[in-house]
Amino acid sequence: MGLETPVERGMKGRNAFTLLELLIVLAIISILAGILFPVFRAARLRGQQAVCISNFRSVLQASLIYLNDYEDRFMPAGYNGGEDRNSSNDRTWIQVSLPYTTNFSIYFCPSDYTAIADRDATFDDDLVLGDTVSQYYRASQRSNLGYNYLYFAPLVSTEQGNWLTISTATSDVGNPSRTMVFMDSVHEITFDGRPTGGGSHLVVPPCRYIDRDKDGQAEDTFPTAGNDRLFIGQDKWSQMRRTQSISYGGVWPWHNGQINVGNMDGSADSKSLFELTAGCDVQPDWGGLIFDSDAYAWDRE
Repeated sequence: MGLETPVERGMKGRNAFTLLELLIVLAIISILAGILFPVFRAARLRGQQAVCISNFRSVLQASLIYLNDYEDRFMPAGYNGGEDRNSSNDRTWIQVSLPYTTNFSIYFCPSDYTAIADRDATFDDDLVLGDTVSQYYRASQRSNLGYNYLYFAPLVSTEQGNWLTISTATSDVGNPSRTMVFMDSVHEITFDGRPTGGGSHLVVPPCRYIDRDKDGQAEDTFPTAGNDRLFIGQDKWSQMRRTQSISYGGVWPWHNGQINVGNMDGSADSKSLFELTAGCDVQPDWGGLIFDSDAYAWDRE
């Protein structure tokens, strides 16, 4: 038998890692995790945003088919804006368009992490017998695709108290490629600026009035007539800062400060809150005017 070397003798008498070696391995793993976790998170967020944009495009395509079937008139925001609306006397625009998409899940954004209403069928006591669409009434109100309904299909109450939808025509849209129809939405924002409750199927524009002739006479850009009263489904825009109680009219930047937007021509992209208010002086209670109608992408003109 030959003599053992010092290295062989050391290895035979060693059956575990030293504490220093374990600490070194853990440090290396922690460094790698710190490097890779933001990369994985960013990839996940980009994937969610891509899915959401794809959903926008699918709903836009379904909307265009709907327009073709209904004399180029936009989908109604609903049938009833009163306090007594329910699944037996009302329908959301999502329920109206659902036969053209056949997929209820595409109306929701995967980036919305808040508690939302059940996305499956909600069987209410006031269901219309034989009407399977009515089962989605409450859940559809928490959709993350907010409809720019005050310009495209406002709900108004007449002097007689009847609710009517004024569905405007595609011919009323001056520039389809830059006119927003849908955008990312939220049901509610807490006092400290956090989203909660899922989405909102209706969103409200940041500005309403415009002084076209610069003569101090503001013109209402919402298509109403006479003494008709508009149904306002969300709070008006109030603050552009997250440090206070805020309201973005139901709009919310789910994608790392970006808002997915669907345009009238079927295209979809992402915008910041700043871009979403271009051409508009945001003030509480619609106090600010639209100062650049070409940049303001909410109005149909």
